[in-house]
Amino acid sequence: MTIFFDGIITTAYQVSQNGSKTTISFSSAQTYNGDTSGISQNPTNKNLSISIEPDAIARLSINLPAEYDYTKLGETWSSPRIFRMPVTSNTDKYVAVMGAGYGAASKTVGSGVFVVDLDDFIDRPGSIDKAISVSDNVNGTNVSHEIINSVLATPVVITADQTTGINYKGALVYVNDLEGKVTKINLTDMTQTKAGLRTELYDSTVIFETLSTSTNGRYMFHSMDSAIGTTSKNLWLYAGTGDYERVTTKNNNIDNLLIGFRDKDFPYYEDVSEIYSPLSLFACQDTTDDGTGIKCPLDSNEEVVIRGFGPVTKDVGWFIKLENSQKVIAEPTVTRGVAYFPIYEPTTSLNQCDPGKAFVCAVDDECGTNYSSRLGTNDAANRNQQCLYVGSGVLSKLVAFGNKLFANIAGKSTQDKTDLVQLNSIQEDVEAMRSSWREGNF
Repeated sequence: MTIFFDGIITTAYQVSQNGSKTTISFSSAQTYNGDTSGISQNPTNKNLSISIEPDAIARLSINLPAEYDYTKLGETWSSPRIFRMPVTSNTDKYVAVMGAGYGAASKTVGSGVFVVDLDDFIDRPGSIDKAISVSDNVNGTNVSHEIINSVLATPVVITADQTTGINYKGALVYVNDLEGKVTKINLTDMTQTKAGLRTELYDSTVIFETLSTSTNGRYMFHSMDSAIGTTSKNLWLYAGTGDYERVTTKNNNIDNLLIGFRDKDFPYYEDVSEIYSPLSLFACQDTTDDGTGIKCPLDSNEEVVIRGFGPVTKDVGWFIKLENSQKVIAEPTVTRGVAYFPIYEPTTSLNQCDPGKAFVCAVDDECGTNYSSRLGTNDAANRNQQCLYVGSGVLSKLVAFGNKLFANIAGKSTQDKTDLVQLNSIQEDVEAMRSSWREGNF
């Protein structure tokens, strides 16, 4: 902590601590400038300013009781998901599970998941049931990693009353993080893993890695969607990558992806670290140029050796590489057997303030086959693009209603030059689980 009087560093103050309350005392009354613009850089400001390093925030609150220690909470981009979690063999309670938020430049903030108690409003209102840490590194690969991790995404929560074939109470929770990992959390009454090992409430394990670096720009700012595949009957998770804070950045190193992969252990929990290293893109098929289904991972016999796991068939999932510094700009939407991804491509104009292009990529949920051509035909200027051009500017998440898809666009759509994009969805058979967890056969 650094304190300035009239832009000059001073040590003429005292700090005292009483429980969770920190008091800074001066010899006379002072006027405090709460502006974050940086008083230390502007000595003409004639008042008091206090500069606190991000990592020092946690140290100022070391005496907080564990059930109220929110010092690891960053900017809360994640929305809470609420369900009943088992406490004992015959009791359960309402909890909210959410990502720890955006920690920005601090390794001590944001890289985790909070489970918040919603039952005890009298004695412990808003108390933390458990803070689950998510590792700030990549396990099982040789990727040099320098991304400071955060969990911004809203968790995917799967409960027994929202899909069939589940015998557990509570929920299995899947959450992706900024550095491209997917973590699976056991918030159920399961006591044994699929392999027969012991598991407990709050256990977590990294099950998938996107091999993200700051160079390739594969940040995961947005949440995943999920579905039960009609053919495989596995739980599939869908995600996209892209630097949401720097959507206009262009360079040849940017290598963003559309991703679909399956958890073959579902509906069981399996501690991956006890058996093998997390699976990654190496165990997935590259279906970037596949418009026919010939590279479908379900039919793959191709093997690859993954460190800590040995030879595996490349049938875990699929990925599609984006071109022209494109980025996934919102979470994907899965409906009727197709995953839809909203894409943004930075402008190629000399005027960098011109809006870029918005695309929608439609991909078969289990095979990774690019179905975008079924959505419509691109104009001459975008004839060679792999996805459908829908207008200028940043696109929102696509919302499925009936056989229609809707999205807002920051600029103008190609259809009626308004800020609304409307498309006919592609009709495929699927047994789907949406964010609201309605399941059915179409």
